[in-house]
Amino acid sequence: HHRDSSLSLFGLVCDPRLPMRLDKFNVISRIESPYLMRLNDWGIADWPLTNSQCPILVFERPPRGKLFGSLDQEIEPLHEDFVIKYVVQPVYNVLREFREIGVAHRNIRPDNVFVDGVGESNMVLGQCLSSSPGFEQPFICETIESCMPAPSGRGAGVEADDMYSLGVVLAAMITGAVPGAGMSDQEILDAKLSEGSAAIMARGGRISLSMMEGLRGLLNDDADERWTLDDLGQWANGKRGSPIQNAPPLRASRAFEFAGLNLFNCREVANAMAKNWSQAAAVIHDGSLDGWLRRALG
Repeated sequence: HHRDSSLSLFGLVCDPRLPMRLDKFNVISRIESPYLMRLNDWGIADWPLTNSQCPILVFERPPRGKLFGSLDQEIEPLHEDFVIKYVVQPVYNVLREFREIGVAHRNIRPDNVFVDGVGESNMVLGQCLSSSPGFEQPFICETIESCMPAPSGRGAGVEADDMYSLGVVLAAMITGAVPGAGMSDQEILDAKLSEGSAAIMARGGRISLSMMEGLRGLLNDDADERWTLDDLGQWANGKRGSPIQNAPPLRASRAFEFAGLNLFNCREVANAMAKNWSQAAAVIHDGSLDGWLRRALG
C-alpha cells in the first residue's frame, strides 16, 4: 500500500532462486543521497505468473530516464563538461557513502544509470540489491579477473571494481555507444587480454586528453595502479595528474601456439590454459612453455 501519495514508486519482482543482497538492505537503505535510487520497502508476495513466492523490492522512481535503454542502443555523445559535472561528481559523492559503510555497489553499468542528456540535471545511480554483487554485470563492465568466474562467483567486490565499471560508463557516454557492442563475451575478454581495457573502450570517439586521463586511470587492468575514489574526486574537481600511460600487455616476439590459438602475452596463455587443463599439463611438463617464456618474452 502507498504510504506517501507524492512518491512515484515502482516494484522489482526478483527471482526467488537467486540470492539478493539481503544482508545489505539496511545499511544501503540508510544512504541519504539524491544520486542513488532509494529502496522504499520490500516484502515477499505470491506471484501468480510463476506460481511461487517472490521477493518484491519497491524503489522510488528516478525523475529521469535510463541513459541507455539497452547495451546495444546508441545515443548522442554527451559533452565532457556535462559528464564531469552531472555524472562524475554525483557518482563520486554516492560512492563515498558506499565507502563509509564498507560496501561496493557492483551494479554500475550503462543501463543502470538514469540521466537526462537534454537538461542540466544530475544522474541517479540505479539499485544494487536485487541480485548478488556483479551478477547482472555484462562482461564489458567487469575487470579481466571478474570475467573469468561464473557471474554468481564474482565475490562481494571492492571499490576498484566499481571504479572500472564507472570507466566503462564514461566511455559509453562520451562515444555514444557501449564499448564492445556486438562482440561476444569471449571476444571482449580476448580483446581486454591482448590490447588492454583502456584501448578498447576508447575506440569509437574523439576523446580529449583530460577525459582520456580519466579513462586510463579508471580502466587500468592492474588493480594496484587503478585510480582510487580519491583520485577520481581530484580529477572530477579539475586537478590534473601526470598522465598515466597504460602500457599494453608485454607482447611476445612470436606467438605461443596452444589449443589451436596463437597467443602473444602471459595472461592470454593463462586464460587459454585454464580452459584446457590436460593440454596445459603437457606443455608445462615438456618444457615448451618455459622455452617460449625465455626466448619470446625474455
